[in-house]
Amino acid sequence: MASLEFFALPDEQRAWISQLLSEKGIWSITRDLSGEMEEELADADVARLRFTHEPAFDITFGRVEVTEPIWRESDKSGVDQVKRIDVVRSCAIQFEPCLAIDGRILLHGRIAISTPAWYKHYGVDHGSVSLWFRRVKRSLEAIMAKDAAIVLQLPDGRCVLQRGMRATPGAVAWRKAGGLLKQFTSGPVEFDIAQ
Repeated sequence: MASLEFFALPDEQRAWISQLLSEKGIWSITRDLSGEMEEELADADVARLRFTHEPAFDITFGRVEVTEPIWRESDKSGVDQVKRIDVVRSCAIQFEPCLAIDGRILLHGRIAISTPAWYKHYGVDHGSVSLWFRRVKRSLEAIMAKDAAIVLQLPDGRCVLQRGMRATPGAVAWRKAGGLLKQFTSGPVEFDIAQ
């Protein structure tokens, strides 16, 4: 799986999402992680996205020139049928936002695509998805602080550099002001910024 994990403030993420959606031919689906709904996300809807609660949401981005969203087949029993996007066959990128919890914790976000084996299994060209992912990843990296490195603080006091993790200038300022950077709200694991 190709991915980028990151810390970013809500407004920084909204601006990046709007920038991506402004490109011609991009479609997006937002999903409430409680499993209740999946719906198209237009640029006008970005302002209403909440980056402050759990369960939150994720967004799937795709390109019309490759395929429209492809939906998974419904449960044949007819019980609790909810449309689910098929990320692999839709040649899409999954965006999991960084959440700001209780004004004191930022939970890391992530963009990702699936492994080459999944694309091969469904007869999908992984190369084109991978190329587009690298372009989208670069656009997200462009809003990240250039001189900030994320380190994992271990319980024994050691710090381990997290090479696949980045932070925006807003997230760096958040940490400097005493905000926490975490993977989960509960638990002892915290991240820090090394500059």
